[in-house]
Amino acid sequence: MIIIKFLETMTLEEIFKSIVTDGLDRMRIEVSLPVQSYLGNLLHSYIQSDQLFETDTNSGKKNLTPLAQIYLKAQKVSLSEKLFLLKQVGDRSLYLGGFFRESLNKQLINPNYYSHIGQGAYDSLADYHPEEEIFRELSYHFIDLMDVLSYIACKHSIRTDEDLMKVCVKYLETGSKIAGYQLEDHGFSMEKNNKPH
Repeated sequence: MIIIKFLETMTLEEIFKSIVTDGLDRMRIEVSLPVQSYLGNLLHSYIQSDQLFETDTNSGKKNLTPLAQIYLKAQKVSLSEKLFLLKQVGDRSLYLGGFFRESLNKQLINPNYYSHIGQGAYDSLADYHPEEEIFRELSYHFIDLMDVLSYIACKHSIRTDEDLMKVCVKYLETGSKIAGYQLEDHGFSMEKNNKPH
């Protein structure tokens, strides 16, 4: 995997920044350097899945608190807790809605939910946070950044000819921009009528 390849020469933070830069370049999305760093740090922070879950004090089980519940709670707490909770909603929405888009498309709560609540959280956070510009930009580019994270997640998912065929079928059925980029990354060139050859 890409991370193992670079571990000898780069820190994890540098690896994730490089992965984000590659994804942004491939998806042709331009954001500021602080937002690029923010995305790299976001990926780095979610290496441990514990960052996504809360531990139930009674049972000790890990739970994923609904984002809408966290967002609602953020409206009723002190400013410092509001900043923490809004950032948590924005970050989780971006990560889950982008990195797990493929599986979310098959769920009751789809990526649109994550984009709406995440954009709203970052936009509200910008009203209160000293680094307003970063959170305004994250809100403004939220859907594009979900695409970048989805591309990053999918980039190395093709391991067999069967995987490649699934991507090809997906591209032909849906015209998915990300599937098209995956095919190009594996040597296909796209004709003007968007058919791989």
